[in-house]
Amino acid sequence: LHEAGSTPGLEPVLDVLSINPGPPFDERVWPFVGFKGGGGVPGVFAVSWLLERHDGRLFFLAVILNDSTKLIDETRAALLIPVGAELLADEG
Repeated sequence: LHEAGSTPGLEPVLDVLSINPGPPFDERVWPFVGFKGGGGVPGVFAVSWLLERHDGRLFFLAVILNDSTKLIDETRAALLIPVGAELLADEG
C-alpha cells in the first residue's frame, strides 16, 4: 500500500493509512506513520504500524497478544510499542 500511495494519482492511499496514527511517534524520527488496530475479541490485542524513518527506510511494527483465558491488559500491552519503535529508530 505504501508503494501504491507513492504512485501519481494514488496518493490518497497514504492519507487513509495515516488518518489514525495510534499513539504518538516522534515526527522527527518517523515522518510517516500508518496504523491499523484490531480488537473486539476478548483475549486478543493486535495493533500494527507501517513506519517510515526519516532516512526513508520502512519498518513494520506489530504487537499481537493472545490469551484465551483472560482479557489482555491493553494499557500494559501498549508499553511495548515505544520500546519497539525506539529499537527501530536506532540507525546503529
